[in-house]
Amino acid sequence: MPEPPPSVGPASGASSGSGRPGRPAPPPSVGPASGASSGSGRPAPVPTPKTPAAGPYSPAVRAGDWVVCSGQIGVDPATGQLATDMIGQVRQAFANTTTLLAECGCGWEHVAKATLFVGLDSPQWMPEINEIYAEVVGSNRPARSTVGVAWLPMGAIFEIEVWAHTP
Repeated sequence: MPEPPPSVGPASGASSGSGRPGRPAPPPSVGPASGASSGSGRPAPVPTPKTPAAGPYSPAVRAGDWVVCSGQIGVDPATGQLATDMIGQVRQAFANTTTLLAECGCGWEHVAKATLFVGLDSPQWMPEINEIYAEVVGSNRPARSTVGVAWLPMGAIFEIEVWAHTP
């Protein structure tokens, strides 16, 4: 019977440059401009006092020339209340995203990718969502995905997440 091929990957027990058996080496930095002001080359949270996290995550993280923004729902930051209808939630989520981008030194012109999360019972709202989207992003046309979802935080029926490039 032929011998099995040698194992590869973290379970192989071989050191991958991390100094510990079975552990993969940390990813290399992406270059001199990678990382935040720490100079570590690793993604770092961006301070966003106007857009605080609602849980154990960062609202925005800088990774080299990229700013990755966590999803924003239609919660009014002044009251902590979710807008009561779809259009109100969409408009507030876009306003929250605009504020978050500004806190990171970006605008919609920097957004390369947007992901929209829409409640499964809400696809009939896509024409209105697209109208608001076009109004907000202007002539910028980032790549976009739209995902139908069964659940969003706080009972929201709309969420938007963006990635911005800031060379």
